[in-house]
Amino acid sequence: MMNVRGKKSFKLLDKYLGVPILFVLNLFSKKKQLPKNIEKIGILTVPAIGDIILLNGFLRDIKKFNHDVKIILFVTNEVREIAEIMGSYDEIVSIKLFNPLRAIKTLRSHPVDVFIDTAQWTRLNAIFTFFSKSKYKIGFKTKGQCKHFIYDFAAEHSNLTHELYNFKKLSFSKEIKAESLPKIEFNHETQIKKDQVVIHIMSGGYLSELKRWPDENWRRIIDYLLESQCDIYFTGSASDHKHLVSLLKNYKDNIRLHNVAGKHSLRETAILLVGSQLVISVDTGIMHLASALGCNLISLHGPTAPTRWGPLNSNSKTIQSNYPEAPCLNLGFEYNCKDRSGECMKRITSEKVISEIKEFGL
Repeated sequence: MMNVRGKKSFKLLDKYLGVPILFVLNLFSKKKQLPKNIEKIGILTVPAIGDIILLNGFLRDIKKFNHDVKIILFVTNEVREIAEIMGSYDEIVSIKLFNPLRAIKTLRSHPVDVFIDTAQWTRLNAIFTFFSKSKYKIGFKTKGQCKHFIYDFAAEHSNLTHELYNFKKLSFSKEIKAESLPKIEFNHETQIKKDQVVIHIMSGGYLSELKRWPDENWRRIIDYLLESQCDIYFTGSASDHKHLVSLLKNYKDNIRLHNVAGKHSLRETAILLVGSQLVISVDTGIMHLASALGCNLISLHGPTAPTRWGPLNSNSKTIQSNYPEAPCLNLGFEYNCKDRSGECMKRITSEKVISEIKEFGL
């Protein structure tokens, strides 16, 4: 289900109310110097699973630099479960992102030395950052977003680097080495089941249907995997379940096909991913989760570039559409291409995916 952050109405409110509010707040803002003694850091996240997982690499860098520094992670309930699995922090605090007064009250009840806003474009996060009880504020200076006025340090956000390395620019010290990849050391004994494959066909966010690969292509992949005697699990949210029922209706309750969309928690999904020989996914949060868990992975990219949003584990393979206007996404909502028929995803052939599946011994 698309969260509020992905809705067009929220983007319009965020822009036409957020920008003037930040401009006014900047009039009352005075740039501060970084505290010499940093014991506590607050990090305000965004309600997106992929971003939270990528942020893990940055948190691991901070902990390597100073294991004693306390990291407080502020998250919405939408992503709290994945944050709990992720680790690399000392305390997690839930906030009501779309209840501003309550959110500000929660933030101010946790004073920190450094407060980091990890949102790439939302002005609401910047407004919260202004009112946080912190000695030093860090956030992104993103082209065209006008949200950087109130930070003591604004890191240049780039559309030419992987988002992990944009997050690493939010560092409060040049001595923090940007060397850690997102890694979730899942505390669960799970044996990899040979010939078990997870498929994730649905993406979230604004105009997510443009990231969808045609069902007929998925059916060719299913046919191939069934011929190879594979058990296939289909993950997704509760709202994805109905679409998967339609996708699988011609398979007459094949016992090797398992539609678990909406039935598993994120923790249970992580166990399923870790225990599978291969994961095949469009570019979405589950893809990043599989990457951080170290799964064998094939990711399909149409509107998004693997160099910006792709998996980072060494045993992953990315397939990028050859459509001339692809990729067209930077922050996740622009879709600057003229075509709105999802042609870029259609250009990825099932033959190419099957070829990559064979590379994993299936």
